[in-house]
Amino acid sequence: MRAPEAGRTSSPPDATAAAPASTVALRLLESAPDAILGVDPDGVIRLANRASAVLFGYEPDELLGHPIELLLPEALRETHVGHRRAFAERSSARPMGADLDLAAVRKDGSTFPVEISLAPVDGPGGPLVTAIVRDATERRRTEHALQVSRRRLAEAEQLARVGSWEWDIAANAVTWSDQLYRIYGLEPQSLEPSYEKFLAFVHDDDRESVNARNQKAFADHQPFEDVKRVVRADGTEILMRTQGDVVCDEHGAPIRMIGVCEDVTAEKRAQETRAILSSIVQSSGDAIHALDRVGRVTGWNPAAESLFGYGADEMIGRPADRLLPPAEAGREHQAFARVLDGGAAERFESRRVRRDGTQVDVSLTMSPIINDGVVTGVSVITRDVGERKRLERQLRYLADHDPLTGLLNGRRFEEEIASRIADTARYGGHGAVLALGIDGLKDINDSHGHSAGDALIRSIAERLRGRLRDTDVLARIGGDEMGVLLSRSTPEDARTLAKALLDAVRDHRLLLEGQVVRTTTSIGVAMFDGEKPAASDVLAAAERGLYAAKDAGRDRIMTAPATDADTPGRGWALRLREAIDADGLMLQYQPILDLAAGTVHRYEALVRLRGPEGPIPPLAFIGTAERLGLMHDIDAWVLREAIGVLASRPDIALEVNVSGRSVGDHDLPQIVARELRRTGVDPSRLIIEITETAAIANMDDARRFADEILELGCAFALDDFGAGFGSFAYLKHLPADLLKIDGEFIKAPRSHADELIVQSIVAIAKAMGKQTVAECVGDQETVDALRAMGVDYAQGFFIGRPASLDEIEAAAV
Repeated sequence: MRAPEAGRTSSPPDATAAAPASTVALRLLESAPDAILGVDPDGVIRLANRASAVLFGYEPDELLGHPIELLLPEALRETHVGHRRAFAERSSARPMGADLDLAAVRKDGSTFPVEISLAPVDGPGGPLVTAIVRDATERRRTEHALQVSRRRLAEAEQLARVGSWEWDIAANAVTWSDQLYRIYGLEPQSLEPSYEKFLAFVHDDDRESVNARNQKAFADHQPFEDVKRVVRADGTEILMRTQGDVVCDEHGAPIRMIGVCEDVTAEKRAQETRAILSSIVQSSGDAIHALDRVGRVTGWNPAAESLFGYGADEMIGRPADRLLPPAEAGREHQAFARVLDGGAAERFESRRVRRDGTQVDVSLTMSPIINDGVVTGVSVITRDVGERKRLERQLRYLADHDPLTGLLNGRRFEEEIASRIADTARYGGHGAVLALGIDGLKDINDSHGHSAGDALIRSIAERLRGRLRDTDVLARIGGDEMGVLLSRSTPEDARTLAKALLDAVRDHRLLLEGQVVRTTTSIGVAMFDGEKPAASDVLAAAERGLYAAKDAGRDRIMTAPATDADTPGRGWALRLREAIDADGLMLQYQPILDLAAGTVHRYEALVRLRGPEGPIPPLAFIGTAERLGLMHDIDAWVLREAIGVLASRPDIALEVNVSGRSVGDHDLPQIVARELRRTGVDPSRLIIEITETAAIANMDDARRFADEILELGCAFALDDFGAGFGSFAYLKHLPADLLKIDGEFIKAPRSHADELIVQSIVAIAKAMGKQTVAECVGDQETVDALRAMGVDYAQGFFIGRPASLDEIEAAAV
């Protein structure tokens, strides 16, 4: 075969003749795994072993006699000549290509990377430069793969925020990955790492224990893991988790420690937050449970167990539908689906079925459980609102009913009248309203006490109820007044029923304190038809008939006159309007005893209507005044009069009871404010009170009224406290300074239950910083008992009857 023409200057000599050598040397040369070339000072190849032929694709004799540049890429041939001559001038053995990109060309023209080791030698024909040439393709490929792997590892570490480290124990050399530098708050490779520098970053309080743990792991040749505080380069403190292992040689001696570190500050804080939240959930008084996307229970707190009766082991993994009444299932499934779809939290009221089969009223809050931006379930907070619902039902009941008799009250009675009037206007026919007044109730109250009067009212209510049809409506519309609504009635039917009721009361007997008490009633009748009169007008007409019956001698029935002017005695409505305008009202004052001091410096101002036979108590006219819309004017008159008395008597304080109809009147506090400014009276000497039943009939108005009164500096009292079903619950909503304990718990004889209730009221009042007044105190024994129970004030006929201030002081002298 002939060598390529290009670059050939002479015929290649025989290899054996050109370089005689021992047989052993030739064999070594031929058996060498690397390509070996010998080049003379002119750059001509004089020696080539078989491995070189394999590497470059030539037969050995095809290379001999050709310039070495034959094996170089064409772009490098010209510069290589200069490099070759420079090497000849300072020749020495050296490797090349480890950190340079050297390349060679095969016979087929393909280029490949190489590594070259050069060494000068003396050959038989003169000096040669031997070149050991290796194909670097695989090494370059491995290096590239390693670089890619390292880059990916660095990227993974940065993404996972995990840094790695290694400690060469023998060399005491430590290496940190770039991410570990970042965890320490350093630029990568900005300092020479060492074990001592690692310890320097550990928090002062943790350094000794961390070092001891590492030394133990080193001595025991065991993996280790810890979480420690680390102070970063900028001074911020983080929590770092370190995991490491000890690498040993074949003899079991440790040679390296390797490991990873990660900043777990956020994770630990999240764990702490979750622990706190878990503790809150577990200790919450609300039932809390979690559901997966198909409605199975995944969490169940103790309050849920208490509310529903199921333990966590009975609920987790099971559908929550077992708690749903069938009637609620559809609505709640829809709410559940909306929350799962990423909607806002759903809040509503529903019912739940307990384990024992009973149902409970609940309020629900359904909220999405979000993990990594995905809704994975729903949390449900369930609150038992059964007690609230019960109180609401009681409030609604009290808003419509008289607490003494259980009958409808005046407000609801007017609504019933209005409804029946509307029916009559639509369908035709007639109806009637009867107003009944108990004759002589004041005398019974004065002679036997208010408890006797209350007993009489209750017994008459029961007697009347027994004489009425199911379609008739019976109500208590005032202190001694009751009303009857007959939805289908002719005038004759109305008078017939009125006569039956008159006889029923006249024949009634009540045993009080060993005495038989008898009374009568006066009845007024008013008719209505399809002309749609106002309900208040019809009721007022019936009352005009009632007052006409009383003025005519009582115990009789009178049909309502057309107007007040036609009424014998001119009617209550006209009398009340004239009284307000022409000094027909007056105040009497009932003493209130300070039980601790034993003195009286406080009085309750009580409104009276001036009459020819003396003051007329409010029981006779307040109901009518309320229905005619006159209570605002009466309350305003009373407040102006009381503040005027306070201005002239700086040594006393006054309590004034305001009608329930005035509680929502925003003008009344303004009237009080103007009068206080005008007279200069200290507001704290004026105590304005409303009854508990009036307050709960409109809790929002009562709270607003109380706030306005307190803002003026006056005190606010809750009268007849304890008369309602949920008295203590109302204290959360009404900022009362004074609780006037209902006389039912005070009157003798008292039961043990009465005394327990009084003691409870006193204890709660004192704990809330409120004072107490006991009403209806009738004897010294009661005074002593109240003082012993810690009641602050006492009021009642035993302390003093209502009278003018001059009369009270004269009696005291």
